[in-house]
Amino acid sequence: MITDVQVDGRSASRDSDLTGEVVFEAKTDDGGSYTVRRNDGRNWTVTSAGTNAQIGTIHRIALSAQYKYTKTDAHIASGTQHDLWNAVESLVSLVD
Repeated sequence: MITDVQVDGRSASRDSDLTGEVVFEAKTDDGGSYTVRRNDGRNWTVTSAGTNAQIGTIHRIALSAQYKYTKTDAHIASGTQHDLWNAVESLVSLVD
C-alpha cells in the first residue's frame, strides 16, 4: 500500500489530482520508494527510486477516467484503475 506521495517535497493528500504533476515520489508500507514521471498528458513511467530501474508504465485511456498499468516484463496489461494513485499502487504491488 502507498503510505505517502511526495510532490516537490511535500506530502500530497489521497484526494490530490496527480495527473498534472511532472514527477512525484510514492512510498509504500514495506519501505519501497518509486518515482512516477509523466511522459506526456496520458503516459507515465514508474521506476524504482533506489535503482532507477523501470518497473512499469501507466496509460490514461482516451475519453475515459481509467488508467491502464502494465508491468515492464508483462506481455499484456496488468489491469486498470479509476485514478492515478490507485494505478501506481496496483503496479507497485506486482513488484513487491
